[in-house]
Amino acid sequence: MKNFFQQVVRRNIFFLLGAGWLLTIAFIVDNYWYSSSSARYLRKHIESDVQQQEKSFDKFLTDTSLLRRLSAQTYTEAEMNQFTNTHKTPYCIFLYTIDNFGDFHLNYWNSQLALPGNDLLLSKEANKLVRLPNGQYEFVRRQVTIANGEKLIAVALIPIRREYFIEFSNLKNEFINYPQADKTVSMTDRPTDYPVNSTVGKTLFYLQTRTLTQKDDTNWLTVTLNIIAIVLLLIVLHNMAHYFSITYGYLTGISFLIGTIVVLRALTYFFPSLLNVRQFDIFDPSVYSSSRVLNSLGDLLINAFLFCWIVLFIRVEVGEKRFSLTRNKSWYWVVVTVPIVILVTTTFIFAGIIQTLISDAKHISFNVTNFFSLLNIYSLGGFIVLATLSLSYFFLSQVILQLISPLMVGRRYILFVIIAVSGLLLLTVISSTAFVELNIYVLLWLLAYIWFMEQQVISGGDLQLAISEVLIWLFIFSFSISAVIVIENQRIELDQRQRMAEKLSTQADPSSERLLSITLTYFDNDFLYHNFDRFRLPYSNSYLKDSLISRNFSPYVQAYDMKIFTFDSSTIPKPLFNEEPVSYDTLNTIYNIEGRPTSVANLRYFSKSFDKFSYIYRRSVLDSGGKAIGYFFVLSEPKQYKNDALIPELFRPLKEFLPEYSLNTAFAVYSNKRLVNYYNEYQYQFPTQLSDDAIPKNEFERRRRNGYDELWYKDNQNVVIISR
Repeated sequence: MKNFFQQVVRRNIFFLLGAGWLLTIAFIVDNYWYSSSSARYLRKHIESDVQQQEKSFDKFLTDTSLLRRLSAQTYTEAEMNQFTNTHKTPYCIFLYTIDNFGDFHLNYWNSQLALPGNDLLLSKEANKLVRLPNGQYEFVRRQVTIANGEKLIAVALIPIRREYFIEFSNLKNEFINYPQADKTVSMTDRPTDYPVNSTVGKTLFYLQTRTLTQKDDTNWLTVTLNIIAIVLLLIVLHNMAHYFSITYGYLTGISFLIGTIVVLRALTYFFPSLLNVRQFDIFDPSVYSSSRVLNSLGDLLINAFLFCWIVLFIRVEVGEKRFSLTRNKSWYWVVVTVPIVILVTTTFIFAGIIQTLISDAKHISFNVTNFFSLLNIYSLGGFIVLATLSLSYFFLSQVILQLISPLMVGRRYILFVIIAVSGLLLLTVISSTAFVELNIYVLLWLLAYIWFMEQQVISGGDLQLAISEVLIWLFIFSFSISAVIVIENQRIELDQRQRMAEKLSTQADPSSERLLSITLTYFDNDFLYHNFDRFRLPYSNSYLKDSLISRNFSPYVQAYDMKIFTFDSSTIPKPLFNEEPVSYDTLNTIYNIEGRPTSVANLRYFSKSFDKFSYIYRRSVLDSGGKAIGYFFVLSEPKQYKNDALIPELFRPLKEFLPEYSLNTAFAVYSNKRLVNYYNEYQYQFPTQLSDDAIPKNEFERRRRNGYDELWYKDNQNVVIISR
């Protein structure tokens, strides 16, 4: 024990003290100084941002000559650029004049993000939080007197949080400057310990922490300190294992290192709060997850690095050692078989990881034909995993072959026999057909790989590799992994084309529309005209909408998520107590621009992507004289696509209906052998009518024609052709 203290503890005392200090500092920073996970931190910085913009607006109002030029629209180009630059002026400015009748006239504005209504302009409060269709703002109103006693009403809308009825990748609900804050806090009117005040001391709103099921956020300073501390502790662990290896033999040192790492890693699974890494997107199971152990890309990265560390430690500690057991020893077959079985098992596990990394990951792209799909942190992490696994596997196989090589002298065939037999036995216990098919080829690859390792021209068993040998092995592993990537990408591309064909056929199938047409028949003008006044009162509005959905759509509520929206007939139609803050223009734009006609009058469908769509129904409610008294909308979203947002993007190209892996793809949809819909980017020649001979005999068929790969899908009277 004294020797252990001197050799290990004393020599690593600075690493231990450094790790302890770093963990302590990280705890203090995260909890008391710079914790972005706490509502305290967010309240402080959001309030500071809001007050800073208030002061900027008040300073802007002191320049009366500038206000006069802006109101008279005689400003210079430099002044225009200054106030339309969101970095210099992040808030919205509006300048109004008031005529003799008390009406407001907007003379200047610097942004089209939002517009205050007359209710705000006439409000008695000069500072308050307001909710507009695209988010929450602080409303600031000031009255300013400029030249000749003219009075201006100056209004500022200071953005606090973006909020959209339809959320998309570039239209996300988030706090301004704090996009991750939504994961930990929310805005509320109820008093909490985290009020956000204006410069005049008025509380605009309160922050409240979300439930523990939400992800937590830790600032990068804390993360960096924790990582450095963990690295220092791992260095101490490495030195301890090396001490045991020198003192008690390399098997003891290796066993100590492996056992300690397994125990520590298991603790992080059973007690995830120890590392608190689930807050980061790379540890999100929705990005990648194949098992409880490999529950995320981050877990896979950590495990790959730990395995590589163990293999490199074994390689260094083993050195030039060999097994010296003679053939007549009773343990001969155990000593020979166990390392080979470990190698075969590791090969199958790594092959499975590579396959799932390519096929199951939702945001990890290895599609090299689409360069921009590779430009994300997840793909970078995937490539690091592949490189780490390749390096680890090569050194592991090198060490195993080196150890058992003295036992194979004159009997090299035993090595290949054990690999083949153990590999086939392992395949019998694998239930997944996809993995069995892959591992058959992997087993053949392993036999060829071991044969290469055994050749003198490629000194795989020599721990000292020349540059030329490194390049050869780099090529072998790169080629092997690339082959798996190509095969999996082709399978993914085919699967996506099949799903795309089914979706296109579904759109051409009017059965879903018939379900809705039965119900929508009752929403004729006579019914809506006689009941429309009930939509003008909040209580009867809510009751009538719920009644219409529950009674008329009761046979279809299992299949559709229904929402009803009503608007008056004013010049700019105003919502009549709709539950969702969506405007008439938004719904009308979806209907006119995004919507595609169906066989049902006033019913259209629109798509988010190639496999997601929703229905929209619009009817103008007319009086006996044919004059519109209001507007009635129904949004009907199939529940299998319920979680997908409706996207009112204008003039979106049809190419977005195609899967990521289906570049240079064209499709055609036929109903009763006649062409009814198509997309053709590169002038692929589709027939306008199919002959009886062209109809596929099976549900899916692949055909080659003029160098193109065609996928044919038959669904009742519909036929879909996707050419690539």
